[in-house]
Amino acid sequence: MKKTILIFFSAISLASHSQENLIGIKGGISGNNILSRSTYFKDTKIQPNFSGGVTFEHRMKNHFSIGADLLYSRKGFRQKMTYYNSEGLMVSERATQNTFDYLNVPVMIGYHGGNKLSGFARVGVAPAILIKAENHHPVAGRTDVTKNYEKFDLSAVAEVGGDYRLKEKILLFASVAYQHSVLGVVVQPLSNQIRAYHYGATLSLGVKYAI
Repeated sequence: MKKTILIFFSAISLASHSQENLIGIKGGISGNNILSRSTYFKDTKIQPNFSGGVTFEHRMKNHFSIGADLLYSRKGFRQKMTYYNSEGLMVSERATQNTFDYLNVPVMIGYHGGNKLSGFARVGVAPAILIKAENHHPVAGRTDVTKNYEKFDLSAVAEVGGDYRLKEKILLFASVAYQHSVLGVVVQPLSNQIRAYHYGATLSLGVKYAI
């Protein structure tokens, strides 16, 4: 976790001589799922989740930018579980939820254009540290399954959005970001047989202040 926080503040320190430094807060809702060819993750569905935290952006004179976010992000998926009796006949179906809480640090480069009303596009990578993973069963309740998953995840991320300069130093913004894991999230020894990857989109709103 210390290394993840260090990445965020290192990005800020690189932008000490900029045209404009922006720091702010953001939060949003997301839809996430997990991608796998394994039958262990059969019939998964998108699950609504959330994320929120602080953001920093360094905007340069040539309209390019670099930035980083420090976010608490929840990912996860829903899954339909089918139960059979001893004769092989289906007796019930139940929906379970699986949640993954991460400390997430997207680090991105981008391009922005416009003045009072502007648009932007950014791409980058998002290292993340797993805080907790849980399975939510309608009968058994919550089960901590953190030990079944990798502590570290890395995603590719792309984001588009726009901002409105409310005052000289205050910007309101909205964005849509897509993330896709590039590392398998299941730990050994299962990871030799099961490869699974988080993916999803997030709609965020926030405010930035020029410093």
